[in-house]
Amino acid sequence: MPALAMSNTSASIPFSGRARELDILSENLLSAAAGKGLTVLVSGEAGIGKTRLLEELRLVAESMGFVTAMGHCIPGPPCPYLPFQEAFRSLRSSSQRYGVQNWLEGDGQTKSVAARFEQDDVTADDLFTFQSGKFTADQAFFQRENVFFSNLEFLKGRAENTPVLLIVEDLHWSDSATVQLLHFIASNISKSRIMVIGTYRPEDLVAKGDEPMHPFLAELAGMRREGFIREMRLTPLDNEAIERALRGLLGGPLDDEVKTRMAEEAEGNPLYALEMARLLVMEGALELNDGVWRFGAKAVTSIPPNIKDVVLRRIERLSHSERQLIECASVIGVDFDPFVVMELLPKAANETISAFNRIQENHGLLVVSEDKFHFSHELIRRVCYESISPQRRKELHRRTASILESTYSEVCSLPQLSYHFYESGNREKCFRYSVLAGKRCNAKCAGHEGILYFKRALEVASAVDSSNPSLREAKEGLGDAYYEKGDYQASYNEFEELLNEESTDDERARLLRKCSDCWAPQKLGKGEITRHIEYLQKALACVNVSRKERAEILRNASVEAIWRGDFKEANGLSMEAVGLLKEEGEMEIASWELSCHAFVYICEGNPTQALIELNEAREILLDRPWPRGEVENEFFQGMAHLTLGREEDAIEHFSEARDLAEKLGDRYIESWIQFYVSLIFEMKGEYGVAETLAEHARNSAFQSNNLNLAAMIDSLLVHIYGTTHQAEAAEDRYSEILRIVRPDLRVKSPVWGLIEMAKAEMLNLWDDEGCLAAYANGIKLLTGVQMGSFYRGVARTWFAEGRSRHDPEMARSELLLAKEDFVSLSNHRYAAKVDKMLALIHLAE
Repeated sequence: MPALAMSNTSASIPFSGRARELDILSENLLSAAAGKGLTVLVSGEAGIGKTRLLEELRLVAESMGFVTAMGHCIPGPPCPYLPFQEAFRSLRSSSQRYGVQNWLEGDGQTKSVAARFEQDDVTADDLFTFQSGKFTADQAFFQRENVFFSNLEFLKGRAENTPVLLIVEDLHWSDSATVQLLHFIASNISKSRIMVIGTYRPEDLVAKGDEPMHPFLAELAGMRREGFIREMRLTPLDNEAIERALRGLLGGPLDDEVKTRMAEEAEGNPLYALEMARLLVMEGALELNDGVWRFGAKAVTSIPPNIKDVVLRRIERLSHSERQLIECASVIGVDFDPFVVMELLPKAANETISAFNRIQENHGLLVVSEDKFHFSHELIRRVCYESISPQRRKELHRRTASILESTYSEVCSLPQLSYHFYESGNREKCFRYSVLAGKRCNAKCAGHEGILYFKRALEVASAVDSSNPSLREAKEGLGDAYYEKGDYQASYNEFEELLNEESTDDERARLLRKCSDCWAPQKLGKGEITRHIEYLQKALACVNVSRKERAEILRNASVEAIWRGDFKEANGLSMEAVGLLKEEGEMEIASWELSCHAFVYICEGNPTQALIELNEAREILLDRPWPRGEVENEFFQGMAHLTLGREEDAIEHFSEARDLAEKLGDRYIESWIQFYVSLIFEMKGEYGVAETLAEHARNSAFQSNNLNLAAMIDSLLVHIYGTTHQAEAAEDRYSEILRIVRPDLRVKSPVWGLIEMAKAEMLNLWDDEGCLAAYANGIKLLTGVQMGSFYRGVARTWFAEGRSRHDPEMARSELLLAKEDFVSLSNHRYAAKVDKMLALIHLAE
């Protein structure tokens, strides 16, 4: 047989037919090197050449001075953040050693996986460290956001001296946490020397289990909508490119029949063409005669109908011992640890490594390097795995699980143990590790994956004693996972079912609080929060409740009191929650609650006291940084200064909050910030700036799917257009308000109050009675609500500004009331503005 490079390394696979795509990506590298970071998503069917293209791009990047890092999503049990952990290891100090060689030198750990995780004695890469245990949703988000920011800052720091090319392969196998981190990084590198590339197969973006959508598709829709990704679709190669690839592999020209037949069979897929050529050479069906590759006599019947048959026939050519090794490897996964294979088929380390090297060099089925062993393509692993008899597969899974259980492996142990014990039929251990894996996923805000593991645990729960507390943990964990994913009905169903079972007071209080969360106004309780309040009151009535859980219930009750406009009750509940959180050492959540308590002071018209509380919260955040807490703190600082009329201070704090909110991708907070800054410029009389900011705010509100907020922003725009004499634009904007929302005038709210003010403004010139009725109703809706005195003062100045032309007496009366509102807030700046308006009315008379 002629000597062929049988391995599928980048050096042995000919690069053909992708020059245009490589040129485009190389131009993108130049942009990234110049500080214009970007993200490109490359898609195409299996074997179309995505990996080969990126291997070539890595060479280009390295020649330009880039440092490159690559991570892979893998099929099988999902492990949150795995590809980023793999990629970021290569960006660290070269003195740190990872991978297979450590195992061969006896550097493994032997402590039981279960014991390590149950005792919370797990060491992980610093950038991806999560604590385990029972979490509230806030605490889980706190951990995830810290991890996201740590990764972003690490990546940006690495790119300060040397530009970075980060590649994440096979996103069709991604977990929800990985794609959320990808989205976060992609949205925050536009001014950095970073280029991110992700690859995926569109045909494999299939929802898992009963999920309605693959997690990557959901994030992809958001990234497309936000407009910071570029996309490249790899199409099948033409016949000429297939011929060049084959000629490069075979090392010589092909006769016309070989060119035509191979191109027809491959249908533009280079992987199929190259794998088919290797097989035909090995079987003697493709021969080198007189320096030209020609079909032999049996070639007509030798070409397999599809790539799976090609791979199967190549596997069948392995020796018995080689096939045993590769079968064991296929059970472990696409990436496999030879240490585990050695345990499954006891052999000397050198003998095993030599065998793997032979499989790579002679058959091209594996890629073996110093620190990594993996199949050259996932399809090869899959065909190999499916060729094993069901009985033998089950036994190999059992033995693999036992090895992993007794010898701790750094990567993905809990998901792998859940998977292997499930496939082996050991229901009891599958249950145990599935619960642990689900809890770990919930702690990482990976709800999609948490659902998978908790459902698996409940599927095999018949092997578990019904009194086992882990059974309740699995049910509650499933509810938490549904909640994190945003499926509040499914979450509520799980919690409600547990409430019907016997439980301690603390457990019952926690479940009642979670049921209440599911029925919050922005969730299942839209338009009707009776059940939210009902569950919350029951939770408050529970006795023998832990301090930590009591604090969470009080926090929720404080928010509900704010919605009702009972700021005195909200104040007391929030202060009690802060005290309990401090006693329990939950300082990050305490800082957040302090900021929320400051908001209560803002709502009831005491911004000076609010600033005192916000500064105390800020001191905690200086020692314990938390992005979400900092966003809230800066946002409320801006609101407090705005209420006091300190416009420049307010803009400064709002700008800080906006920068952080943009990094977090929180369009809801962004929208509120832009609304308030727009309001500041409107009050300053800079209507052009105010209009632009309001339009941005409106777009952000729609991106966050908050139509009520969008309508409130439209109310501001109605006033801006009316003040600048753009009557038609004002009418169009008011019509838009009525199109997107139906105001509920029974509910006191700044949203409905300002919409009524917009209505009054529209009626001012032609329906005096209707205008006055709408205005009176608007003032009523703004009384006793969040920041009610401030909104009411602003609304009265708006109304008086338009009314002064034909009813100066009423305008004067409303301005005097507006001044009272602003003075009550110690807002002397806006009170002075009212005095100027009063003086102008007096002069006009």
